[in-house]
Amino acid sequence: MTNRAIRILLIDDDDDEVVLLREMLSAIGKDDYALEQAATYAEGLAGLRSGQHDVALVDYRLGPRDGLDLMREAKKLGCQTPMIFLTGMGRHEIDLEAMGAGAVDYLAKGKVDPESLERSIRYAVERKTLEAMFVQSEKLSAMGQLAAGLAHELNNPLMLIIGTVKTLLEAEPVDPHLAEALKRIDRSSERCRELVRELLAFSRKDESPSHEFDLTEAVVAALSLVKTQAKIQGVAIENEAPHIPLKILGHKSHIEQVVINLCNNALDAMPTGGRLSIHLGRTHRKQRDFAQVKVSDTGPGIPAKLMGRIFEPFFTTKPADKGTGLGLSIIQKLVHQHGGEVEVASVEKRGTSFTVTLPLAETKRSRSTRHATQDPGR
Repeated sequence: MTNRAIRILLIDDDDDEVVLLREMLSAIGKDDYALEQAATYAEGLAGLRSGQHDVALVDYRLGPRDGLDLMREAKKLGCQTPMIFLTGMGRHEIDLEAMGAGAVDYLAKGKVDPESLERSIRYAVERKTLEAMFVQSEKLSAMGQLAAGLAHELNNPLMLIIGTVKTLLEAEPVDPHLAEALKRIDRSSERCRELVRELLAFSRKDESPSHEFDLTEAVVAALSLVKTQAKIQGVAIENEAPHIPLKILGHKSHIEQVVINLCNNALDAMPTGGRLSIHLGRTHRKQRDFAQVKVSDTGPGIPAKLMGRIFEPFFTTKPADKGTGLGLSIIQKLVHQHGGEVEVASVEKRGTSFTVTLPLAETKRSRSTRHATQDPGR
């Protein structure tokens, strides 16, 4: 589900319920959950609007206004935190009303045990994750079609502008003002051409055949292209690599691009020096082996309120002349095409880490063999 503690908001004015819930959560996993109480309707609504919790447990009785009113108001305000309804009423119609008000599940007080509580919380969190992935997938699909059309329409007139400007510059105009103006046009045109390239990369689906390559070699090749800039900025590079090869099935140039983009983002976050760390290794998830590359910086970090948007196309915190907002979207797309995942962790004023997890070639081959054995007719 997640590598950090699940943040739970309990909206309940009964302190005994808080104690009971803490005991059950401790029985499930002491360090897996972080519980916060909101004892009033207003506190509960403020907590839901903050968006800082992974799931909320909402009690039915909250003084003059009940939990159903709270969930309806939260839903109207666009709150995204999944809500689980807690009731001691024992009335099925109330439970159905709660689901209509926005609850993803309901639990009857007095009948809740650690197992059912864990199951309900996991369901709520995983459902939110899947919904977010679906929405993002739909956005990316629509954006990809738009980006492809826009890039192709811009490319031809842009090439004409760039060619004409370079011809005029080669003629070495006598008027210095004209020469400077042409140079500005040339720089701006090159910037536009880079944007068109990124739009095409964002929208393109690579149909070329995959090959087996060593992730360590791809990372070393990527670092060779960023180390000069790092030296200029006074950024120290730390590279930890395993002594065993990490064989990946895919496109080496794409993974090099992923690492280069992540390193460039890290360097942008440390214009006056810092430390860029690259760590490679193996990890085991869901009975499968994966390779991992972690790129970390000691920059200012990403504000918590922006963490949910960093992979959105065209979203960027950089100045207009420094970024298009497509870098992380392209990274995510390339990693997903290799069957992997990108995760980010950031602490303000302390730095940011991006972890790319990719299935090892041996894992992909074993899965392909197993599927072929199970379904020989394919």
